[in-house]
Amino acid sequence: MKVSVIIPVYNAENCISNCIENCKKQTFSDFEVIFVDDCSQDKSAEIIAEKIKDDKRFHLIKLNENHRQGYARNIGLKHAQGDYVMFFDADDDYASDFIEKMYKKIVHDGADVTACKFSVINEKTGEIEQNHDFSMFSDFPKNLHDGFHYTDVPSVLDLFNKSNTIWDKIYNRKFLEENNIDFPTNLFNKEDDVFALRTMFLAKKISVLDETLYHYKIDPEKYDGKFQKEAIYDCFLMFDIIRNDLEQMGLLEKLYFSFMKYEVFTLKYYYGMLEQKDHKDFFKKLQKSYQKYKNVPPEIRNSDNVMFSLIDKVLETKEFSDETDNFLKNF
Repeated sequence: MKVSVIIPVYNAENCISNCIENCKKQTFSDFEVIFVDDCSQDKSAEIIAEKIKDDKRFHLIKLNENHRQGYARNIGLKHAQGDYVMFFDADDDYASDFIEKMYKKIVHDGADVTACKFSVINEKTGEIEQNHDFSMFSDFPKNLHDGFHYTDVPSVLDLFNKSNTIWDKIYNRKFLEENNIDFPTNLFNKEDDVFALRTMFLAKKISVLDETLYHYKIDPEKYDGKFQKEAIYDCFLMFDIIRNDLEQMGLLEKLYFSFMKYEVFTLKYYYGMLEQKDHKDFFKKLQKSYQKYKNVPPEIRNSDNVMFSLIDKVLETKEFSDETDNFLKNF
């Protein structure tokens, strides 16, 4: 078995048939698809079971309790038989030669991880979103595309910002197993970011296929304010996990400034995405998070006056006010 495709499923009855058809249309044949139904409350599992019953490449694992995507993907990894692993989302689209081209590229390059380009599509209109918050490894200089180590990237900040997706990549399963890389199971929806960074910093070689093969769908109206809030608040724990990972890898001291910048500005960015009524509560958590950067060495503080003007303002604020709110919105 050359490739295992792992797809977590939760209440996906409206899109799962299209997902299965996209997989069946793949030009590559030596692959398996592992659907992990995370205790869906709709007919997702029944639809999958019916549509894959005559194709031995497809497997369905049904969980008795809802554990969210990280746990479901870990279950898929435990059952995977392929030399390489890919992760699809059930509501996205993929080129018919996606698996084939990714497999050929990672084998040719002898890489631990290979990434391709992707498009972001508005699910309502079907139009490609030109202005979105995602970035990709193909943005790196062309001379890195046939293989790079994270230390080859001109700015590690770019690596932090360009490694938070998993569905545009193929992974060497032996590499994942030897490094005990899996998904955290205590996050609401930021487990991808942690997994992606674990693989980026532990991979000996990463390569890039400069073709758009994955089509990520977004629906601005799909998630309500409660979901958005939980997803954003997830970032505090996510950063704690990433920080601990870097420490365990012996990389925290080396990457301290880049990680700090990544955390500080990402949290400030998410502040602006919250509903107004949640700003005060989030600000309190922001203060607590920034507190660890209060007494950094002068050489670090002097290296980025802009970032520390933000940190100082947050830490010096005694009472949250409209002035504080406007400062963070407009910073």
